[in-house]
Amino acid sequence: MIKRTMIKKMLIEFTMIIIFCFFVLTSSYSQTIAISTIEQLQLIGTDDISYPANGNYVLTQDIDASATRTWNSGAGFKPLCSFSKPFSGTLDGQGYKITGLYINRPEINAVGLFSYLATHIVVISGNVSSFNVGKVKNLEFVDAEIYGSSNVGCVAGNFMRIGNTNQPGYDERHLIENVKVINSKLKGSSLVGGIVGYGSEGTIQNCFVKDIYIEGDNSLGGLAGSSNTNIIRCCSTGSVLGQGSRIGGLIGLNNNTYSTNISDCFSTCWVIGLDTVGGLIGNNTGNVAKCFAGGVVYGITKTGGLVGDGESSKVQNSFWDINATQQSQSGGGSGLSTNQMLSS
Repeated sequence: MIKRTMIKKMLIEFTMIIIFCFFVLTSSYSQTIAISTIEQLQLIGTDDISYPANGNYVLTQDIDASATRTWNSGAGFKPLCSFSKPFSGTLDGQGYKITGLYINRPEINAVGLFSYLATHIVVISGNVSSFNVGKVKNLEFVDAEIYGSSNVGCVAGNFMRIGNTNQPGYDERHLIENVKVINSKLKGSSLVGGIVGYGSEGTIQNCFVKDIYIEGDNSLGGLAGSSNTNIIRCCSTGSVLGQGSRIGGLIGLNNNTYSTNISDCFSTCWVIGLDTVGGLIGNNTGNVAKCFAGGVVYGITKTGGLVGDGESSKVQNSFWDINATQQSQSGGGSGLSTNQMLSS
């Protein structure tokens, strides 16, 4: 009888330990973790206690990442986190820079500082057991070189929600805010963008991509390759060069699956592609308002100064410079001459 009681007590204690460990590993990590070197940055998501994927991180100084060019036999920095364990914490750059980040992994998908930056929802027996929201903010990338297969972006290859719930109170979504990407180069076959390769449901706001060079085949954009994401007050300059379709100065493919909005954005990127090529957006089915395009645009079919192809009724109060883009048509928006632009 005594032995049975002891066993029962041990089982209860063991169960409580498991529950506690699960709570620690899946709940938001409140302690702030300081990052001051590229070696420390590479550890994010590799240790559930010291560097958890849902941790709260801050940069404490500029980081020189040029050494990553020789890491891993030339493959460079290993993208952080994964689909099964996405980054669902916060990385606050506090205005500091990461210079010379190098990732050379042309054979894999989901390539960037983070492979997956996400809202991560874990549901057990119909109940939400953990809810963590990934955020990257106040950070600058300079002279980055990132090469992957598909879903390639400087901040994240994939920016999305992982997991679902219909329960109320879980509406907050992943966020990229106040991020700059300067003089950087990204290449991939498809879904390549200066900030994210593929974005879904979250928000990207107050981001600036300057002197970007994007090269690939399909769904390429100065900011995002493909987006179902709210994009607000963002801009891009540089070059987006595609050998296929859905090529845009800001976004390659802008979808409307989640009623997302693009507003107060502009691009002056040179944009070159074969089909569905636009100064701001290559292919658009989403809502666009108060946006502008003013870079050279060249394509063979479905080419426009602002939008290559899309639902024109969803584009409001948006314009393209007819002279600068060298395009007189668009799948939405209004074309104005450079003089009209300057005088308006």
